[in-house]
Amino acid sequence: MPTADVLAALSNLGITPAARARILLVDDERENLDVLVALLEDQWDVQACSSGPEALALIESTGAPDLLIADQRMPGMTGIDLLTQVAVSCPTTIRVVLTAFGDLEPMVDAINRGAAYRFLLKPTEPAELRIIVAECLRLHTTVWALTQLVDALGDHRARLDRTLQELHSSQERALAAERLTTVGRTVAGLAHDLRNTASIVQILVDLVRQQTQQPSVLQRAEAAWSSLGSLLELLEQIRDYAQSNVSAARREPTETHALLAGTLRLLYQESVAAGREIEVEIDAAAAVLHLDRARVRQSVMALLRNGCRASGPATAVRLRVRPGPAGQSREARIEVLDSGCGMDAATLARTQRPFFSAFDPPGIGLGLEIARLAAAAHHGRFELESTCGRGTRATLVLSDALPEPTATTSPPVEEAP
Repeated sequence: MPTADVLAALSNLGITPAARARILLVDDERENLDVLVALLEDQWDVQACSSGPEALALIESTGAPDLLIADQRMPGMTGIDLLTQVAVSCPTTIRVVLTAFGDLEPMVDAINRGAAYRFLLKPTEPAELRIIVAECLRLHTTVWALTQLVDALGDHRARLDRTLQELHSSQERALAAERLTTVGRTVAGLAHDLRNTASIVQILVDLVRQQTQQPSVLQRAEAAWSSLGSLLELLEQIRDYAQSNVSAARREPTETHALLAGTLRLLYQESVAAGREIEVEIDAAAAVLHLDRARVRQSVMALLRNGCRASGPATAVRLRVRPGPAGQSREARIEVLDSGCGMDAATLARTQRPFFSAFDPPGIGLGLEIARLAAAAHHGRFELESTCGRGTRATLVLSDALPEPTATTSPPVEEAP
């Protein structure tokens, strides 16, 4: 029998052994079966079969017995043949074979091959039979208990590992959020100061343009202005990333056209969009969306920047808003499509990492991450599809962004012109 500690551990895990063990007796002689059943049924649950195939069918329908006792000399399928099959299909069943004295050699071979735990010689004294059966069932209970305990401990270990991984991830996210909060505040301050400096530099560059025509001086002035603009853009992207990572989504009913119009006005102030045509298509069903306007604006700006950089100077970038597919009635999809050079599978896989940029010269590499965070904040997802030579499609999938079909919605909030 299992030790008290093992049984206590199993009990704590909610595992208890069966109240009565199950014994399957197999013998083609009915008289022998009746005697064995009479000897054992007062203490254990006993089933009887008269052939190997009948026993296999019973096992298939009722499950593995705790103990199988089979006569060796049966027509068609011998006892060893039956035990050998059961050893494969029901490895926890304790297997015993009844045999006459002349069958000792095949019995020893069966034991050595693991088909039988032991054998009993005919005729067997009733008291000896009960002792051997009790011994076999104690072994079965011990093996069963240890197997259950190992399985249960394995499950607990797996759950513990998952919990530790979740705690570790949560800790990392918390630390990252704390760091990003500090970074966001610092960068916001730097960006504010840099904008003040930029206004002064702009005045100086304009004066240089008016007062001199020397190429070297003009080149230096333009280079200084370009460098300052790139640095300001970098700081603003880092600030947007930090804010996207730590702030909660605040949904408001918003007119889609007004939101995108305001976004494009901001984008056209950047050099990357100078002279660029951006085609906008808004499905009537997505005219009003429930979303966090700041997050979505940041994401669309980032995706449009990427689309403009990837596309040729005379190539249009498309911005499309439409509802989700059938069965996703409240889902909205905001897509940015370009017809640039596209990405191969390896490059596409690398875009999953923040700070990766495939452009030359490389950008900060946070645009796609900002889009992923915005999609996650809206309980949606971010999809990126690209084919070499055929462009890229970046999609913000926003769950519950469309109003309920039968619900009365608040008036949409207009974007300031």
